[in-house]
Amino acid sequence: MRPEQRMRLAAAELLLDYVFIRAYGLKRGEISYRYNALGKPLLHPGLPHFNVSHSGDWMVAAFGYAPVGIDVERVDEKLNGLVPLMLTGRERREWSFTPGREEYVCSRWVLKESFVKALGVGLQYPLTGVDPYQIGGGCWKHVHCGKAYDLKLIDFDSAYRLSVCSASPKLPERTKLIPLRDCINFGIQNSAVSMRKRRTAREVKASSIVYITLNRSTQD
Repeated sequence: MRPEQRMRLAAAELLLDYVFIRAYGLKRGEISYRYNALGKPLLHPGLPHFNVSHSGDWMVAAFGYAPVGIDVERVDEKLNGLVPLMLTGRERREWSFTPGREEYVCSRWVLKESFVKALGVGLQYPLTGVDPYQIGGGCWKHVHCGKAYDLKLIDFDSAYRLSVCSASPKLPERTKLIPLRDCINFGIQNSAVSMRKRRTAREVKASSIVYITLNRSTQD
């Protein structure tokens, strides 16, 4: 594992411990991960679902009591190279007439990525088969096998695009910004992670973390 991957993993573990313990009131013994057939991490049944994403200066996470997916990506003209791999024919026509092509592609990318992450299949699912439609207010829907998934583009940094997807109709009710140092300090106080992981997390580029809850049952 590359040093950058270790840093991201350590920061993600600190974030998950912070939210599960402080916001959901879980005990350390309840935070035990299992994995689906394609490697998506899950808690045990009855406990919150979660998903994490990272890009550039940001690490983001979504939590809820139904499957969730989240994706963040920096807007970059290089994303236009993904057009043949992820846009439908309709989307490609829209993209060709859009002044800000990289913004369009980035928004579509995070929408589709958040859906396949909520579904738990990752990039094995063809993104050209994901075609969410807008229902207003930054909210979108995508129907898969007769089931509707709700998505939302969230404004938080003009240089990035962020989308969250839920298998329930409950879209994000609040977004919270957490300085990474708060997660590190919380981990130290609660002995939640090893000293090695705390030191590794301090090196991660993300200075702050966004976490999104999709329900009202959290304590913080």
